[in-house]
Amino acid sequence: MLALATALRWTSPADVPDLRPRPDALEYEEAARSLAEGRGYRLWIGGDAYPPRYPPGMSLLLAAATPLTGTAPGSGVRVVLLCALAGIAGTFVLTRSAGGNATGLAAALVVAVSPLHVLWSRAVISDVPATAAVAWIAAWTVAVLRRRAGTAERVALGVACGLTVCIRQPLALVAAAVCATTFLLPQADLRERLRRATATACGVLLGVAPLLAMNARLFGSPLRSGYGYWAPFAGFALGQATAARPHERPSNLVTYGAQLVGDGAFHPWTGGVLLVLGTLVALRLGPAARRLCAFTWLTTVLFTGVLATYSNPTNRLMLPLLPLLAATMSLALAGTAPAWTRRLGGALLAGSLLLLTSMGPEFLGRKLDPYGDTATLEKIAATTEPNAAVLAYTSPLLFDRVLRRDGADRIWIPLRIDEHMLTIRTRARQPLEHDPARGGWIEQAIVAGFQPARVVARIEELCRSGRPVYVSMQRAPRRAFLPGLERALRQRFGLTQVLPPAPWAVYRVECGPPGGGRSAAAAAIKHSGPSS
Repeated sequence: MLALATALRWTSPADVPDLRPRPDALEYEEAARSLAEGRGYRLWIGGDAYPPRYPPGMSLLLAAATPLTGTAPGSGVRVVLLCALAGIAGTFVLTRSAGGNATGLAAALVVAVSPLHVLWSRAVISDVPATAAVAWIAAWTVAVLRRRAGTAERVALGVACGLTVCIRQPLALVAAAVCATTFLLPQADLRERLRRATATACGVLLGVAPLLAMNARLFGSPLRSGYGYWAPFAGFALGQATAARPHERPSNLVTYGAQLVGDGAFHPWTGGVLLVLGTLVALRLGPAARRLCAFTWLTTVLFTGVLATYSNPTNRLMLPLLPLLAATMSLALAGTAPAWTRRLGGALLAGSLLLLTSMGPEFLGRKLDPYGDTATLEKIAATTEPNAAVLAYTSPLLFDRVLRRDGADRIWIPLRIDEHMLTIRTRARQPLEHDPARGGWIEQAIVAGFQPARVVARIEELCRSGRPVYVSMQRAPRRAFLPGLERALRQRFGLTQVLPPAPWAVYRVECGPPGGGRSAAAAAIKHSGPSS
């Protein structure tokens, strides 16, 4: 099973260097790099440090693995793959406790071939590690309920639940479901159930305390976070659950409901039928199956209800539910279930696999379309002088990571205002700290409505300073003013192409009269060799 899962998910870091989706993956890796270098949980933009948008759990995982994976863009995908395999193993353990080995293997298979899980196992994103955490938390919860564990273990379970919130904040809903389950399900009097639930809740508070303390220090309140710092307009509202979204897309509640029923993201429609069948069978299988089913649906209702009110919905937010849903689905195949449900469940599982394989690339886990950013930056780093000035449309985080590594002193003239820099400017965000030795390499951005004379004057200054100047056409279709910029540079300086348009062309600005010095400049580039 794990070999199949690995084959479906195997991805080279070279296939994910642009770190899609942004800003998630980019921030996770950059914060991990800062941690690994001993500079704290920070995003370094120039010489200024800012708090990351996301809780630190994912970056801590990546930082711990850097001695093995390195810090090249995309290297964190190896950690995500290991988390994916851990989640599949956790699903097996969770389900076996309620229905036996065959049931556990069926649940693990559902997770292993789930298109959404396969897809996001190929990106440096926290959803798959969060899914693994939920699988093992659920397995522990069911075990605690089965053996009526003591107070110390219940507190430890709560601490583990609280710590998982540091991976993804919505996992607080899983912690709430664990506390509710420990109160509702054990066969004991009210006082005893309340005592057990209180012990778990206290553990949750202990586990989440470091995150709350960090939020209070960075943002002034334990209930504030980097989401509000970088994306102040995102949030939750009840009206968003049922309101139709732009472009005639259905409401959040309808979208997430379809995902659970079987729209092909988690599983096809046969999986939805299997989920209903597994729920009905769980009522007859005994206490372990009923506890698992109750925990699954309690968590699912909490997740769906809360996430449906979120202003920026996406189906990957529901991924942490997948191990629980897969476990409940597979109960229809339990050895103690009626023979007809085992046969029907087996047929539905086989039908799900058949439908998934007919999806082609979706089943195999399609790749996220690359920007071509990092590939172009790597070529620039291998071609240009270490003190070059580069006009490019990219992120300061990637520019610093690729073009200023190994002591290079390249400077950046942005051909747009990057998302982080725009928020810093428009929201007047102040840095947590400043390191003069790391700053001074980001120049004033060139934006729409630019004045060619001003740009020409600035490049003349760079030429007089002795810096070679290069212009990258990265993502040119999204910058309407780039053709005008290119014309202005050709008229005043002339341009020599040093990198082909695969994925993006790069030109050297000739620091002399129009048309002069091109041959010498081209020869200098040809013989310069790698400079960093």
